[in-house]
Amino acid sequence: MQAQLPHYITPAEYLAGEETSSIKHEYYDGQIYAMAGGTNAHAILCSNTLIALGAQLLGKSCRAVSSEQRVKIEATGLHVYPDTSVYCQDARFDGAGDTNLLDPTVIVEVLSRSTSAYDRGDKFDHYKRIETLRDYILSNKRAFTSNIFIVWKTAIGCYVLSIISLTNWRCLR
Repeated sequence: MQAQLPHYITPAEYLAGEETSSIKHEYYDGQIYAMAGGTNAHAILCSNTLIALGAQLLGKSCRAVSSEQRVKIEATGLHVYPDTSVYCQDARFDGAGDTNLLDPTVIVEVLSRSTSAYDRGDKFDHYKRIETLRDYILSNKRAFTSNIFIVWKTAIGCYVLSIISLTNWRCLR
């Protein structure tokens, strides 16, 4: 018996399906991947990140957006929904409308057990191909063992990793 090859989905078919789908999907190389629903802790961290970035950008030419904003990596064809993205004035979008952002300057992903390796590895390999990307922030949401990983692009095109540990924090009231 011969193995069935997966059906190739064109980018146009993917985009048409996303318009009517009740769940989000990532797209790469003819295949679509359903995104799992997040936990309450994940949702809170995403919301707090969006609020904090949005507040810092008030009155500036850049905007922070939620995971409702799809990002397309032109160089690889990957379509994703980062937890938070920042784009600046004169942003470029693929096709008609503004559903496929092409040039984010900051991408934030909240890590989970199921996505951590992908977010740190293969997905970052795709993100590195975005010319305008300056910062990639990975936040580990596990309470009391949280680390924030910030990767930024230097002037010569190298990426540098900085780890901020939140293990010894305390709440001041």
